[in-house]
Amino acid sequence: MARIYPAALQRLAVHSGDALFIDDTPGHVTAAEALGVTGHLHTSTTGTITRIEDFLPGPGPARPK
Repeated sequence: MARIYPAALQRLAVHSGDALFIDDTPGHVTAAEALGVTGHLHTSTTGTITRIEDFLPGPGPARPK
């Protein structure tokens, strides 16, 4: 398991459940998720922006229907 994820969380003083990890490599996302980090596999800009907006607390920006 990659040691960088716990180190980054500790350095940023962030709990794993409060973090969103985005990457285009499935194995990297899986490793982050194994630590309790919410993961998102980037496959499109639109999909990733939507995932970020959904992850952030509070009301998000108005989205066109």
